[in-house]
Amino acid sequence: MSTAHEFAQLQAKVKVLEDTIQNLKNNELDLIHSNEDKVKLIAIISHDLKNPMNTIIGLTDLLERKILKQDLDSIDEYAKNINQSTNKIRMLLSNLLEWSTTLSGKIEFRPIKIRIRTIINEVTALLEETVKSKSLSIVYDCFDDIEVCVDKEMISTVLRNIVTNSIKFSHTGSTIKILCEREGDNVSVSVIDYGTGMSDKTKNSLFKVGHLKSNQGTKNEPGTGIGLLLCQDFLRKHHSVIMVESEEGKGSTFKFNLPVVEYVHEYIGEAI
Repeated sequence: MSTAHEFAQLQAKVKVLEDTIQNLKNNELDLIHSNEDKVKLIAIISHDLKNPMNTIIGLTDLLERKILKQDLDSIDEYAKNINQSTNKIRMLLSNLLEWSTTLSGKIEFRPIKIRIRTIINEVTALLEETVKSKSLSIVYDCFDDIEVCVDKEMISTVLRNIVTNSIKFSHTGSTIKILCEREGDNVSVSVIDYGTGMSDKTKNSLFKVGHLKSNQGTKNEPGTGIGLLLCQDFLRKHHSVIMVESEEGKGSTFKFNLPVVEYVHEYIGEAI
């Protein structure tokens, strides 16, 4: 074997070794960033759990005093505030649990045939009290007969989180629109609000774990952004993504596409 050939083999081995070392360095950096993201996420979640918990503790203390004094005038108001704070905690924990389950791959994808209007009606009915609390109105334009092939629970979660987000950043007395339009083989679903909107920097960081922020709504509603991460994961299972348009002071539009049933060759089950 010639010296030149041996040298070439040695160079090749060195190149492999260099590539291996670089991959190890990259993996190490990924782990460091991943751990940093997790620490930041835990801090945000802790902050958003702490606020409603403090509210509940304070209100239950006041409630106890009012009951002892038999001052019943404020009890109903305190009870409603406790209920609202409890629901905020419940939704945060629910999103966190669903997201962690999604990441672990334990959530099954079960598409069915269902009218998109059915999902919209159920979600808006569920959020009715939240809408009333800010004197908002939700209007929607969607044909009754548009059928999609989706995992109902996943898409309900997606729509609920997006509409809740729009409620959070809407000004009291304003309107939220839900628009459905046919686009070829799909139906596009848009949730449009006229609230605070967001900067390009905030918009571009919405789906990045390491850039999540605890943003307050127009009535100081808490939020971590976990819900949107969950939505994006659920939509990927439907070969879709969330598209966002927003301008500070002018509101936001969140849009995603879903497959129309007549263009889907296979689906599992049917909705009742």
